[in-house]
Formats: sequence, C-alpha cells, structure tokens
Amino acid sequence: MGWPPPRGWSLFRVWPASTYTRVTVESNHVLKYRQFALSNPERVVVDLEGVNLNSVLKGMGGQIRADDPFIKSARGGPV
Repeated sequence: MGWPPPRGWSLFRVWPASTYTRVTVESNHVLKYRQFALSNPERVVVDLEGVNLNSVLKGMGGQIRADDPFIKSARGGPV
C-alpha cells in the first residue's frame, strides 16, 4: 500500500490526435475552476482555484507539440 500523494498534487497531460487535441489536468482533490474565452489574441482560459503552481504546471507548455494544429501554446502562472 502506498502513501497518498500530498494535497495539491496535479498532472497535466496532452493527447494529440488528427482531429483534436485533448488536454487534462488531474488532481488528488476536487478542483474548483472557471473557464472563459478572451480575444486579441483569441484564447481559452481555465482558472484553477487553490492549486499550487508546481513544476508540472509550470512546464505545461513543453508538452504542446510545435506542429499541433489546435493548440498554439499553453502556460501556467499566478492570477
């Protein structure tokens, strides 16, 4: 039996496909979030409440392929 991960544990995963790209954020506790769209430039924003900006979330941009037709970039930062 292993120890549960510490509160605030999270994973950021990207699954590119030919017709879509799936992005997930996984955590060991319920995430409160809000999502909305902004323009200039057009983008989707997902605010995660109560999540520590760990090295996984800081490095999320490195998981997006340069040739991904659906996602230009991703980044994590404090609000």
